[in-house]
Amino acid sequence: MVHNISVYSIKQMINISIYCCRKIFISKGSVTAPGYNMAQKWYEEAEKKLGQGNIEKSYEGQLDGQYGYLLLGKKELSFVHEEGLFRKKVVFDLNLPYNNIKKIDHKGDHGFALNQTNGKTYIFASKDTKVSPIEKTLEALIK
Repeated sequence: MVHNISVYSIKQMINISIYCCRKIFISKGSVTAPGYNMAQKWYEEAEKKLGQGNIEKSYEGQLDGQYGYLLLGKKELSFVHEEGLFRKKVVFDLNLPYNNIKKIDHKGDHGFALNQTNGKTYIFASKDTKVSPIEKTLEALIK
């Protein structure tokens, strides 16, 4: 019996298992950054990369299928996720200045699409938060 499993479906299964493990770890008493829904080590890495005091809000979810955190900074939007099974490292996939965002398209209760001025589109899906507050915050930061 042969199973036809694509590389994409294997990657999704790994991402889901990492997401579930992270949820269990955070809920079991790990230290979270004050005022943010992300673990302290993630917050510290983001502060190093983006600068002290530049993170306004953070939201957990998926950006184009990758689990991580959407960070709304004072000048740019970033997406950070964790890579590696044994040697974990924090990776910044997206650093998008607000003036490069053309428009935000609503995609249901838990998702939206960011359209860049160069035509590229990113799709964000939130797990826990409805996206309307995220969209409102983004629209206020873009203006």
